[in-house]
Amino acid sequence: MKNTFFFILFFFLTLIGCKRKTSEQYLKSGNEKADKFDCKGAIEDYSKAIKINPSEIEAYFKRGIAYNLYWGGCNADYNKAIEDYSKIIDLDPSLKNIFILRGNARSAIGLHKEAIEDYSKEIKNNNSLCAYIFRADEKEKIKDYIGEILDYSEAINIRIKQKLPNFEFYIKRGDLKQYIEDYRGAIEDYNKAKEDSMMGTADFIIGIGFSTGIDFHLKKKDLSFPYYCDYVGQIDFNPFLKIADAKKKLGDYSGAIDEYSKLIKKVYDNSPNDPLRIIALEGRLNNLKSDSIHNQKAIKELINEIKNPPKEYEFELGKIFILRGELKEEIKDYKGTIADFTKAIETDSKYSYSIVGDLRAKINDYQGAIIDYSKAIEINPNDTSALCNRGYAKIKLGKKESACLDFSKAGELGHKYAYEMIKKYCN
Repeated sequence: MKNTFFFILFFFLTLIGCKRKTSEQYLKSGNEKADKFDCKGAIEDYSKAIKINPSEIEAYFKRGIAYNLYWGGCNADYNKAIEDYSKIIDLDPSLKNIFILRGNARSAIGLHKEAIEDYSKEIKNNNSLCAYIFRADEKEKIKDYIGEILDYSEAINIRIKQKLPNFEFYIKRGDLKQYIEDYRGAIEDYNKAKEDSMMGTADFIIGIGFSTGIDFHLKKKDLSFPYYCDYVGQIDFNPFLKIADAKKKLGDYSGAIDEYSKLIKKVYDNSPNDPLRIIALEGRLNNLKSDSIHNQKAIKELINEIKNPPKEYEFELGKIFILRGELKEEIKDYKGTIADFTKAIETDSKYSYSIVGDLRAKINDYQGAIIDYSKAIEINPNDTSALCNRGYAKIKLGKKESACLDFSKAGELGHKYAYEMIKKYCN
């Protein structure tokens, strides 16, 4: 009987001890499960912490983040994430970045206007750079391009005060101005990007994008800093090409040609080991290293790129000659066009002498056209277009017999109009 009494007493003491498990303990176990990618277990523990202490902001935050991610075999549940972020706002609306988190979750389910409202509240509370950037992105989704431009302008002003480079924002704002046909404004922004101290390479590959750094071991005192944005993605940007495009749309062909010429000179003058190129790449490297959850593989690849420039460093120089040549054709500088097209062919084997032959035929230089078509055929004997066009040039010069042989060969190789040419000129 005495033993039974002690057993019952021990049982109740154990039960009481279990009930005394604190919200902090559940938070800790939730963090440990999150580290092991046990999303369901982590969410369960954070929920138990909330049940014990319904005012536990840290638990709402971490559960909201867990709902917000695709991880550990769980699908994101943005609606539940929004509920948790909203509860945090009810408890402490002054918490830094919480409106950004809810805004991002709302954006993910298409609530763009509501997301904009959240980013606006974050801007009002903290004049947040990230909030301006995300709000700009939402405005693009609802086609409020003027509003988007204004937000990028605010982001630029903040970064200027922080003495940070702005090339990616000038690029984006310039692109938006091009889209709304403010070509002069776009050119101004591209020139600012070109002048930015982080730039100066011929390829101008830079980063733009954003990442979220989530640490499930953040303590309550750190919750004001759960979110940051960093430039991690890549876009191909060349200010000379963009300025040339904008000038072309303004009808300033000479100005556009000048931009192409500057770029061609830059590519020829700067080797892949150009110090300006290395400065730009090292700038990207420093951005990656400043990221608390930086990608070691990306850093390794970037270091390798600095040490071993890629062969495509001159990035389609042939294309630049083609673009400049086409503009020269617009202003009837055919001699300049022929020179540029020829240079493109010499620079990049994917271009054919046929493009020069076509231009010569256009200006009635049929003898010159025949020479260029022949060069194209010598490189690629199965170039049916070159055969057919050479045949037509020969017809214009009265060389019917030779022309018909070209048409016949083109027809045998499958050119769909060759036999029509034979019917018209050879029968």
